[in-house]
Amino acid sequence: MDKINLMENNIEKQKAQEKLNAHGREDVVILEYYGWNKLCRVLNVRLNKESWSKPCNFIRYKKNKSDSQIDSLEEAKSKLHGPDGKKRQDLDLLEYNGTAKKALFFDKVVNKSFEAIFSNVLKRNTVHPERRKKQLGPKTKEEAQELFNKANLEFIEILEFHGWSKKCLFKNKQTGNVWTAQANFVYNNKSVGTKDSLKKIIAARQHSGNIISYEEALKKCILDPNRTDLSLDKENYIGWTKPAKFFDKVIGDFFIQTPERLSRNNSKHPKRVFDNHFVKYAIADKKLSIKSYLAENEYNPSYTTVVTWLRDINKQEITVDNLEFFIEEFKKNKTSLEIKIQEMFGISHWNKTIPQTQLSYKPDFMLTDNIALNIDGLYWHSEEFRKKETHFELRKNFEEKNIRLFQFYSSELEESPAIIKSIVQNALGKSEKKIYARKCIIKNIAQTEANSFLKKNHMMGPGNAKHIGLYFFDTNLKERLVCILSYKIYPHKQICKIERFCSEINTNVIGGFGKLLSHLENLIKTHNIKINEIHNWVDLRYGTGKHLKNYNFFISKEVLSWKWTNYKKTFNRLSCRANMDSRKLTEKQYAQEKRLVKIYDAGQRLWIKTII
Repeated sequence: MDKINLMENNIEKQKAQEKLNAHGREDVVILEYYGWNKLCRVLNVRLNKESWSKPCNFIRYKKNKSDSQIDSLEEAKSKLHGPDGKKRQDLDLLEYNGTAKKALFFDKVVNKSFEAIFSNVLKRNTVHPERRKKQLGPKTKEEAQELFNKANLEFIEILEFHGWSKKCLFKNKQTGNVWTAQANFVYNNKSVGTKDSLKKIIAARQHSGNIISYEEALKKCILDPNRTDLSLDKENYIGWTKPAKFFDKVIGDFFIQTPERLSRNNSKHPKRVFDNHFVKYAIADKKLSIKSYLAENEYNPSYTTVVTWLRDINKQEITVDNLEFFIEEFKKNKTSLEIKIQEMFGISHWNKTIPQTQLSYKPDFMLTDNIALNIDGLYWHSEEFRKKETHFELRKNFEEKNIRLFQFYSSELEESPAIIKSIVQNALGKSEKKIYARKCIIKNIAQTEANSFLKKNHMMGPGNAKHIGLYFFDTNLKERLVCILSYKIYPHKQICKIERFCSEINTNVIGGFGKLLSHLENLIKTHNIKINEIHNWVDLRYGTGKHLKNYNFFISKEVLSWKWTNYKKTFNRLSCRANMDSRKLTEKQYAQEKRLVKIYDAGQRLWIKTII
């Protein structure tokens, strides 16, 4: 059967190649064929470049190819002046060598010849440089004002001049109106501004904050919060909301930030977000610090990047060999986190687009054709660098293409690698152990035992709730907790909320959730608890909740959620909130004080089951 399919595919490939050749595209060779309107791998012989494209796409570009085949001077002139002879009457073509080569033109406006690439002249309004200078207009404020006066616009005074085609500040002497506009627009259209132009300009400038002087900026972002670790470079200060140069005394290096943002979030040098106190590692087989070793060999990774990686092997003896290994991996655009995943699952770093999906995003790893995995650093994926909807929309885009995208935080990989591996292996259907729920018994679980189990097996760790679990008898006839369900009952809302559910890592308890859910429903009925709904929230960074459909749950809504982070760990959003103490500060003020920022997730999905 495979041989027949391969033969059919080869026949289709030959027909597609013949069709391309018939349309004059002999320069395109089909390497891998999947359909006339589907992405295929092709070779552009003219450019000697392989790429993914639809074969039918090249036919529409035939016209462009014929343009490059203009051979004679007469054909080029016809192309320049257009079929009606009115396209570029200001130019004449004297010498022609090819569309992608320089040709000699004669500019009739200035009566001078000039050289330019023929295709550029066709696409753009290319003219002689001397004529271009005239089009640019006056260069100084005095020249511009003189031009205005000659055009009977002497009642318009130029207050600030930044260029003929750039926004300048004008004043109407007759009405007193002040406004901003492009100088050439005011000159050609006789614009005199509106009555409220001055108010708008003042409001805009006050809003931008760029009228704040260096001394005021220094007080606001350095002296007021007592940032003794930073200093502001006066020479590079141009405005409150404009990038300025700060010197970080801890690192001993400059970094760029806007004073306005620094005053809000207590920014510091990017190197310091990893560790405030760098450990001075030394290489065992060379009496030399790593920082000096990197400087001598002029390697690409920074000292901070290397130190971050070395935290993972600080119990080992650091040698030149393992240092060289990291640098080699770094050159392949792999971080220490990506190296961990590579070793954990035995897969290669992906970091490229997925063929035939039209997704522009490049996931870190592709585990299968429909399962991808990302490791998100807390610094680069915080609100400082990502919009709050980024991870939510990314997850939805992948779901539309029937691809499941895991989005784990770097802190989770460092703290709970075994749990991450278990979750992913379960999604791949590769769990090491399988236990049937029918062979287990149900028991209530004490809080201490539940905390211990959840800490080892659940990504969110322990939680205060009531717990029921499945116990399995092993070969030694000792009962072992293998699955847990934690729940809370809210009588005033008549809701039962499932807080946690997980199995022992690397274990798939088949039918475990169904058995515990049935037991929970029986408990509710037995104790006559008035419950109308059972709620189960699912974190969409690593879960979907699709299994809940089998138990009559339905999707109620999806909401965007977030946590606090200090770039090393994440914290519950309630750990920093308004009015936490007698000072009655806002949430934002407390966050600045604790140096916390928000990091948004891929969404939380609420599944609801109605109890009759």
